[in-house]
Amino acid sequence: MQGPTVVSELHDTEAGIIYRVLAYRELTRAEVVREVQQALRLSEKKPKRGDYLTFRSSLT
Repeated sequence: MQGPTVVSELHDTEAGIIYRVLAYRELTRAEVVREVQQALRLSEKKPKRGDYLTFRSSLT
């Protein structure tokens, strides 16, 4: 099975962090925010200023 190929980005200008979410379809902004929040809750360390983080979405 091929991996997700659609990329959605969310820019946090206050924290200086860019989040990329890989998905199988175009996600709405609310879906991207929800996926980033979920990934950050599961993450063991907090992102730092200037980080560029990529997550895979489970949404189909």
